[in-house]
Amino acid sequence: MKKWMAIVTAGVMAVSFAGCGAGDVGSAEYMASKAAASQAAASSSQPAQSSQAEVKYENSLKGLQQYMMAKGVAEGEPISMEAGLIGAKEGVRYRGSFEGKDNITLELYRYDPSDQNEAAQKVLADVKEKGTFTIMEKQVPATLNGDYLMVYSDTQTGEVHEKRAEEVKQIFLNFQK
Repeated sequence: MKKWMAIVTAGVMAVSFAGCGAGDVGSAEYMASKAAASQAAASSSQPAQSSQAEVKYENSLKGLQQYMMAKGVAEGEPISMEAGLIGAKEGVRYRGSFEGKDNITLELYRYDPSDQNEAAQKVLADVKEKGTFTIMEKQVPATLNGDYLMVYSDTQTGEVHEKRAEEVKQIFLNFQK
């Protein structure tokens, strides 16, 4: 009986340790190799003369979410935000990792240009002018793209993280362009 328990325990440990060997799947090197492999597979599966049709996303918060997920910026299930606090019609938040663990927060909001209350007008004016807005006495950096606002934060610092933040900003700004 003891030998049987030892064998079962060893098997469970082997499976557990095998799961830990995946490495840092959120690292820049991993993401770059994944993108290169994906690009190589796409180019080899299509004739040289045809170009891949660009995917169009619906001009809505849901479309923006799909776009950001397809670009590898948002991951997991979104959490609905109390968007009315900043005058937005709707908003979601994603938590994720980039060369760290749960260090990324990505918030996406949609404003209705025909129905903006005082809070919306203040937030949008501040972001246009300063690139930040104030909520609960805290300055929050944000990016505006038409009717959409993005708040991206990373608890990690350094050149790699600053570069990633700029990449995310450009991806967001390219939505519906």
